[in-house]
Amino acid sequence: MSATKQGYTVLPAVLPVSALKAQATAIFGALEVGRVIYVSKYGQIVAAFRPYALVPGDVAALRSSPNLDLATLSASNFSREGLSRQIAAAEAGLPCIVEKDGHVYGMLTPARAPRPEVVPTPVAVSAVAEAILEYHQRNPQASIDDAMKFADSLGAGDEDGNGASQPATQAIAESDHDSSVMVNGGTAVLDVNRENVATDAAGTDEVGASAQAWPRVAASFEANGSVDSELDDWRTKGSDVEDTVRDAFKILGEAVAAGRAVDVHGDVSGRLMELGIHKDPKQRLTVLMGEQLESTDPVEARAKYVQALLTDVPRLDVGVMWRLGNLARHADNPAEAARWFRLAFACGSISG
Repeated sequence: MSATKQGYTVLPAVLPVSALKAQATAIFGALEVGRVIYVSKYGQIVAAFRPYALVPGDVAALRSSPNLDLATLSASNFSREGLSRQIAAAEAGLPCIVEKDGHVYGMLTPARAPRPEVVPTPVAVSAVAEAILEYHQRNPQASIDDAMKFADSLGAGDEDGNGASQPATQAIAESDHDSSVMVNGGTAVLDVNRENVATDAAGTDEVGASAQAWPRVAASFEANGSVDSELDDWRTKGSDVEDTVRDAFKILGEAVAAGRAVDVHGDVSGRLMELGIHKDPKQRLTVLMGEQLESTDPVEARAKYVQALLTDVPRLDVGVMWRLGNLARHADNPAEAARWFRLAFACGSISG
């Protein structure tokens, strides 16, 4: 149940799909102050609304492009319709940008259950909510960034391994866990049996994972369907970059599995360069050409994006990965799209 005081609504950590429409205003309020709201379906965590601070910068910047048809969820979507379709897409690995009044507030992404040790107690939530309420009352003109900085300054209410209080956004970034969640009457009850704790691709217990664990966890989600068959579909349409894409998936996937143990700007970038795409000093122009071709020649647009991705090393451009995912999504290749999106999240975290 949510509690309201002086117009400020404190949401539970988990909301069922059926409650999203009624809680739209409160969800945007939570995103504005840097909170994650998890979404449950049939008693299981399947998705999460994540705040702007966790949106990769290159992805947020895509909203300014007039040529891209990005998946978005706006405040009007909440009021006009249920969100079952968008939640199902997020569950399958197909995220969307969440916006209101033309501003990006966050993202709807796949999710697993939050780690119990980083989920604040009701007392801690109430204390933080009171502090944020007082901050807004004292600073009615404060920007979203200022509000998020203030929320971070409050700490997450727990101690990290060094005995220091964690910023709220760091706790949010650590909060994915594979245990099941049963939702009864709006209360999340987490199964903390150690046998149910997932391991990441490197075999490391997620409880000990880094502060940017959740994108790497997201990278392990597999959407239904076959990526290989969808790449073959591109080939039948005339694409000649599919062998390169397969190799890029392999290299980037290994980087995700290794996490911070890999030298992203060395090992990975060097291997990507070995795929044979020549260095193009006009990488940004190549990307813009791809955007302009999306609606008329998606195969050529895809080739431009792949070229741009592999000529911008040592930087790993998650914005280009997102464009490739978006293009695959429109081509009805959901498994490939989900893989690009997962890699965009994960590589942005590792190289950040």
